[in-house]
Amino acid sequence: VPALDLARELRAAGLRVEIGLEPVKLKKMLGQANKLQARFAVIIGEGELARGRYQVKDMQAATQEEVEPGGIMEYLKSRL
Repeated sequence: VPALDLARELRAAGLRVEIGLEPVKLKKMLGQANKLQARFAVIIGEGELARGRYQVKDMQAATQEEVEPGGIMEYLKSRL
């Protein structure tokens, strides 16, 4: 599962990661991320998997960018 693989990679690098595996609406998941005071949310849905690029939402800046899965770590570390 791509989300689990990414979570393991980010945790191994010392980042705190929460993961939602149950199908819920994106708005609800982003609300949960907000409650946890997450700095970033990585969105991996069917569309993202099909395109081979994930959405990374900066919760503080309220911006969102597409990032290749292999570049997520570098992307996050450059913004922390």
